[in-house]
Amino acid sequence: QFTLTFNLQAPDKWKKEKGFKKFASRFSAQLAFKSDRKTQQDNFANSLNPFGYNDFDTALVYSNYNLRQTVYFNRFSSKWSVELNYNDVNNKTLFTNGIDSRSNKFFSARIRTNFTRILTLNNEFKYGYKSNNSQLLRTRNYNIRYLEAPTEFFIQPNTKWRIALNYKFATKSNIGFTQDSTV
Repeated sequence: QFTLTFNLQAPDKWKKEKGFKKFASRFSAQLAFKSDRKTQQDNFANSLNPFGYNDFDTALVYSNYNLRQTVYFNRFSSKWSVELNYNDVNNKTLFTNGIDSRSNKFFSARIRTNFTRILTLNNEFKYGYKSNNSQLLRTRNYNIRYLEAPTEFFIQPNTKWRIALNYKFATKSNIGFTQDSTV
């Protein structure tokens, strides 16, 4: 297993500066990567490599990796913030009937607005591709392009009560494996 998290943020003293430094202090970024793999390989050095990746490796038991990249603007503001995300999640598992692989790649943008201490609005836009590929059960194969736009409105008068109104627009289409599915 290999895990890496990288955070990038301007120094705190830049928030008190003027001009470019003050503007740049509102940005931050995070990169998170996790790779987990189990194999039945005889070569010990190759089994330790978390990046060793073969689509139809017969010694593979399972392989998971997750990549998330996020850029924030005004992240710690009590009034509003914006974040842009890219996620890439892939899983492969060896079953007795072959290898099954699943993938979810998507881009999302989220805007949070606090109108008052009590009222908050969250808007999100998500565009991506989900796929499943099975060696034996071909009827379970899909490659779905999707678009989601959930909206949440919160009313929180105190720490004991929180009322949430949720709405989600979503559209999905199975495009098969013949079209390009890069985000």
